[in-house]
Amino acid sequence: DHEAAAARFDAALVLYRRIRDVLGEANCISSLGAIALRRSDHAAAAARFDAALVLYRRIGDVHGEANCIRSLGDIARQRSDHEAAAARFDAALVLYRRIGAVHGEANCIFSLGDIALRRSDHAVAAARFDAALVLYRRIGAVHGEANCISSLGDIARQRSDHEAAAARYDEALTLYQKFGYQHSIAEAMIRLGQAQCSAGEVQRRRANIQAGFAVYFQVAAIQDRALPGWQALHRALVCEDAVDAARHSAEARQAWTSIGRLDLVKDWLDILP
Repeated sequence: DHEAAAARFDAALVLYRRIRDVLGEANCISSLGAIALRRSDHAAAAARFDAALVLYRRIGDVHGEANCIRSLGDIARQRSDHEAAAARFDAALVLYRRIGAVHGEANCIFSLGDIALRRSDHAVAAARFDAALVLYRRIGAVHGEANCISSLGDIARQRSDHEAAAARYDEALTLYQKFGYQHSIAEAMIRLGQAQCSAGEVQRRRANIQAGFAVYFQVAAIQDRALPGWQALHRALVCEDAVDAARHSAEARQAWTSIGRLDLVKDWLDILP
């Protein structure tokens, strides 16, 4: 509930500033940046993270500093500015390692793997995901573990190894379901359906894609500017007419491109069978 969350952070921000609590102020600003990022409002998100970064550095909070830098990397990654994103993740990785923040370290390694995957550098991507997977498992971060497994499925799918991809997606889905990560459950089901589509499992394909989108639309934020693209993608994947499917894919591409979500274009449209 982004609107309610933003109102709370704004209210807390006023109080932190009143008592000159810089850490609390920075945390609120960073949280407002996270909301803007989830809404795909990159300009507002970047402004918030930059402002919070200044405050974290002022008080020597290395963890907060690293989080902001990584979030700025996420913005660059969503815009498909891979060089800038990698530079941010590398910088944050150094800071996380300095303070022994294993979860942050794993997140950065995973993100660097994601960039390699988007560049179709499968060997580097797999090495990154495997390294991050070890760290996530060490600290019991199941969501990160599942993300790595799903991304290894993406590598298999890009290599047209649909059977291996489906196995990875199914493994990740089990972990997501075990801990109730609804948004990730939805995406894993859709990816599983796409892999099954390529393998010729038509009935299971349709069932998983429909079920995945049912979950996705149930938990998707209304304010998310990426939502129209997801709706168009849904129509494209369930449409039986090739011409209509292509039209809906073009609608999704236009919707996501218009808000700078080139990552979604790459992940969901450029690899459509």
